[in-house]
Amino acid sequence: MAKKMKTTAVAVLALVAVAVAAGCQNTNGDGIHVMFRGIPKIHHTEVYHHGRVVGFILDQSTVVGGASMVTIRISPDYKQHAGQHWAFYVDMGRLTAGRLNSSGNPLKTGDRLCGFQSKAAFNWFKVKTLLGDRISAAGRRAEKLHRRFTQSG
Repeated sequence: MAKKMKTTAVAVLALVAVAVAAGCQNTNGDGIHVMFRGIPKIHHTEVYHHGRVVGFILDQSTVVGGASMVTIRISPDYKQHAGQHWAFYVDMGRLTAGRLNSSGNPLKTGDRLCGFQSKAAFNWFKVKTLLGDRISAAGRRAEKLHRRFTQSG
């Protein structure tokens, strides 16, 4: 009888441990992935656009293969405005959304977007792609960083 109670107690504790671990799991699959070269110096958990909070950082993965990934979730109020025509940059420790173009496809869970270490780097990218398709160029850059991120992990 004591052995059965001990086995049951161990099973219950194991079940509780699994439930706690599941509740603490990383929510990477639920968000939008912003790809950076190097480690972005982000000190706030909010995501900004024109000075307003438009979302939150869910996770920040360390550098792998020279790239890192910040997973974000955009607030429902701003989701209709967010799209693949957005890129992100770090400004005074805040992850900030900037537009590459006036319109683009709406964001979907798991999309990968470009991130830049500073507003100056973001603006330089916009200047370099002035006569081309910025959205495609940003997409290619994000995909290249993501491949680098996943291949070295």
